[in-house]
Amino acid sequence: MRALTLVWITMGLAIRAQVPINGPMPGHSDMLETTIWIQCLGPCSARLEYWDVNKPDSILRTPVQDSDPDRAHAMDFVMTP
Repeated sequence: MRALTLVWITMGLAIRAQVPINGPMPGHSDMLETTIWIQCLGPCSARLEYWDVNKPDSILRTPVQDSDPDRAHAMDFVMTP
């Protein structure tokens, strides 16, 4: 599996006033994808940007997610090459 570098990008006004209380933490990984988990203190929107360490100019992005109070504002981001 290629090595990836990860940067957590926050979006939206709600997240700018707070920090995540948990994460980012790695979840399930296999040869084609990796899941990263984060949890916010309250409502927030976020996405991840990541890239191959050998190709830092080839940035990939996950879709923006809004946290869900029914999931305690936890979000799972799936990264694929």
